[in-house]
This record gives sequence, C-alpha cells and structure tokens, in this order.
Amino acid sequence: MTKSSFFLAISESEKEDFFLFLSFLENQKKDITKEITKHLICFYYDQKKLPSFKEKFVNISAFFSKEKGILLKNFSTLEAFKDSLTKDHSFPLLEKLMKKYPLDQNKIIVDASFGLGIDAAFFLQKKYPLITLESSFPIFLATQFHYYLYQHQWPNWKGHYYQNSNTFLFPLETQLIYFDPFFIKKKKALPKFPMQNLYLWGDFFEQKELEEALSYFLNYADVCVKRGHKTPILLPSKRSYCLESKLVRLDIYKKNLPSYKKG
Repeated sequence: MTKSSFFLAISESEKEDFFLFLSFLENQKKDITKEITKHLICFYYDQKKLPSFKEKFVNISAFFSKEKGILLKNFSTLEAFKDSLTKDHSFPLLEKLMKKYPLDQNKIIVDASFGLGIDAAFFLQKKYPLITLESSFPIFLATQFHYYLYQHQWPNWKGHYYQNSNTFLFPLETQLIYFDPFFIKKKKALPKFPMQNLYLWGDFFEQKELEEALSYFLNYADVCVKRGHKTPILLPSKRSYCLESKLVRLDIYKKNLPSYKKG
C-alpha cells in the first residue's frame, strides 16, 4: 500500500464528473472513503493555464481526464489496458493453459495483482466471471475509473477492489486465483513502457511475502503464478506443473485439500 499522499490534478470543467466518480467509489466499498481522505489531495486548474500549472506543481501524481481516466505520471500509462478492453487481446501461454486446464465458464477467476490489467482483459474477453484486486492506491484509483467506464460493457467483471490480496475473502465459487507479482527490482531491467511508470510506486515484495500470499490463496482455489524465467519458484514442493514461453512461465498449484481432525 502506498502511504504517501497522491496529488491529483483536475480541470475546473471536469470537477462534476470527478465527484460523480468518487460517489461511485464510495457506493462500491465503504472503506474507500477513508482511503481517499487519507491519500488524495486534489488540485484544480484552468485548462487555458495548464502549462503554467504543470510548471508550478511539479509533484502532481496524476491528471484526471473525463475521456481517458486518471493518468499516472504519463498521459499514455493506462492506454494499453484501455486498448485491451476494446480490441482482441491474445496471450498464447494462457491459451495453452486453458487447453490443459479447462475452466468452468460459470465460476469466478480472481486476478489478485491487477496492475495495468492486461491479463485481466484476456479473462474478460473470454467471458469468465472476474474479480480484480489491487493493493496500490494510486494504481487502484486510476484503474477503478476504467471499471467505472466499462462495467456495463463487461458484465462478467464482478468487481475491482482496493485490498491486500492476503486478507481478501475469496468467494466460495472461485475456481482460479491468477497472481502476477511485480518481481523486477532494478529499474534498468524494466520494460521501457509502461512499467517504468508503475515502478515509481514501488510496490515490491520479498520471496517470503510472496510465498505467504500463495499459501493463503491455496486455501481457497487453484493458483496460477506468472513469473519471469530467472525468478525463483514459489513453494516448489507444491507446484503441480509449469508452462513456459520465451519471456515468462506459468506455475500451476492445486488447492489444498481440507484437513480433518481425528476423533
């Protein structure tokens, strides 16, 4: 969770649209009101004086745009996700996984690490019921605007929540938890775009934390972990099988069997 303030710039002419969006957030999840109050500081500007505004307020975290949503650092950061929602999105390795591991079209998939939501868009286009989680407040706020815009277009998108995945109570009908932890720690190793922008928020996790999260997930459903080739396997003794491409691998874990006490 990002603990520092989140400075958001809003055009005077778009104030009303932004406050409608905040009302939507408050109706979605009661606790979000407290988080907005804790993190969010808004600045309002005259569109005609935008250049001088940018020069004066160099610490602005993002801009609100009625057409594009909340734009982190860079006006193009979330465009990849927006394109994925409106265009066909392919992920050959996930396609291969689904052939090996058939999923029930009526049961829920939870994307426990939403990020920019590119993989989530794949599941949405496949018409699986999907719940998405994001633990970074700036990224959640930015991507929640897209949920606000597209929830009617994608009725199978059942919710987008600001919550630590280690404390989320997964629905009983969850069949798969998809987990893509942000594992790159060196900025120079990041793809040029758009992950360098996400890097600025610094939500990184140690191996132990990731394994604790995975152990928690396995109490609820099967888990698919997306990892880079050179990253260590999480809980290797529990991994059932693995699929690989040139860039990444998918590690598959089967849900823990219930334990019964004798006597």
